[in-house]
Amino acid sequence: MDQIIEMDDNSNFQIFRHATKKKVDFNTQFTVFIVSFKFLHLSHKANKLTSIVPMLLITGFPGFVKKIYAVNYKNGYWQGMYQWKSLENLEEYKRSFVFKMMNKRAIQESIKSIHYENKSLDTFIKEKVKYNNEHITPYLKISNQKLYEISCKDLSKYLSLL
Repeated sequence: MDQIIEMDDNSNFQIFRHATKKKVDFNTQFTVFIVSFKFLHLSHKANKLTSIVPMLLITGFPGFVKKIYAVNYKNGYWQGMYQWKSLENLEEYKRSFVFKMMNKRAIQESIKSIHYENKSLDTFIKEKVKYNNEHITPYLKISNQKLYEISCKDLSKYLSLL
């Protein structure tokens, strides 16, 4: 993927995986959770492979909606961007075995996290996504009469047609 997320501290993360729950109630007040960290021993390739197992566990958590996986190849940081149905669901996840194992494998001083209430992950991504080092507006004019919202998933496909 060529999608780059530029965070508030100007660090750039490249998206490499997206997991989402199929049935989602969009009438809830979502909570977005962003966590970044460096691993003690794993290479980029090893982490991409080993992160598949916890992904299966995370998607079964109550309140899980979506997770986007990203990496910063320059500084070695990994980033998980989650969407939870509620702050309570996020807090339950943060007390879970899976989250504790991630923290155990990470360099403790490197773990940083933030959450945003009443925000969807899609909105967060659209505000942050870059393509070829330029921010992209979340709405792209396709014809003179209509504006279509382009989902993050479809963004790279659309841009490849330009």
